[in-house]
Amino acid sequence: MPIPAIFHNQEEERQSALPADNLAMVTPSEVIPNGIIDIPEVKNPLWVSVSEAAKLGGVQTKTIRRAISDKKIIFKVKDNRYLIEIGSVFKWLLSSPKSRKKFLETGVIQYFQK
Repeated sequence: MPIPAIFHNQEEERQSALPADNLAMVTPSEVIPNGIIDIPEVKNPLWVSVSEAAKLGGVQTKTIRRAISDKKIIFKVKDNRYLIEIGSVFKWLLSSPKSRKKFLETGVIQYFQK
């Protein structure tokens, strides 16, 4: 699977040859002002542990566990362990200004920005 493209302006986005079904990552200044980002539904979701979700999101495990108890993210329990759907974590982290800032600065998305 190709790495998502990063667009820094609308002209680059128009000139891109990415297929329409790929998620195109954009810089925070283009997406974050109004908080809108579209993370598509996936056929084969990626399930991770609490600690992995925290590392990828750039937050503490306590934050992920709080989201689980508030039922804000998709999870399941297998062998007394939480398995978390990582797309729901990303959507949840982008939903509030404070968690969005942490996600963009210390989460996995920092590797997709210049």
